[in-house]
Amino acid sequence: RELKSGSEEQYINRTYRRTALVTSPRNGAALYDGIWASIEQHLDGVNKVYYSPIGHLYTLAFSALEDSTGLVLSEKYDLRMVTNTAQIINPNYSKDYKISSASIIGGIIYDADTTKQAIRNRNWKELEYSFKEMSHLPSSFRLQGIKTDSIAGLDATEESFRNLSNNTSNIIHISTHGFYRDSTLTEWTYIYPQTKPSHLNSMNRSALVMADANPVWNGEEKRSQSDDGILTASEIAELDLSKCSIVLLGACETGLG
Repeated sequence: RELKSGSEEQYINRTYRRTALVTSPRNGAALYDGIWASIEQHLDGVNKVYYSPIGHLYTLAFSALEDSTGLVLSEKYDLRMVTNTAQIINPNYSKDYKISSASIIGGIIYDADTTKQAIRNRNWKELEYSFKEMSHLPSSFRLQGIKTDSIAGLDATEESFRNLSNNTSNIIHISTHGFYRDSTLTEWTYIYPQTKPSHLNSMNRSALVMADANPVWNGEEKRSQSDDGILTASEIAELDLSKCSIVLLGACETGLG
């Protein structure tokens, strides 16, 4: 996404950089000094750092923190974020996995009846560059000896994603719309009309948009939650993706929930 009038670029620099491109308090220096500098004395000779952030620290890009010499942490350490430090002692955690297969999902069509798109005010629109991405990725993977399985258009349903459960795919690459919604928004009453209280669960308010989602999103159809085109975090949590080592999300708001 393009930066608008430099505002986002300014925000990034203002937040993380000591040598900010805009006139502002030295937030970058304060972040580094307040969060990282105190532990750096214990990292002499250390190359790989495992860390597990809590609370608001989840919103912080540790790799972008800049020290007094202008180096960011990702240039100094091999940073590994974990959800729980108990993972580190898991004998399988640091195992070098062989990447042999990948599932690519993209170029999704969000409305089986395209004639309705012109008369709606709210639509998930097809992503032009997602189609282009789908055409280039398989050849790139094959050069690395990785077999690929591509799912696109109206075939990229919730069910197609569920079929990845207990699958052998080591990489899942999905390019689509994503969102995280506040629990107070009224739109949830018709996205999940059959189970209205479900919108109170934050795992149901974080989702990826799959094929033919527009009719449900616009309240035109009522389907079961398993087939409404809205793949929620709670639905993904029920799947066995233990064979997958890497997930690549090309979607908006994926860092929010």
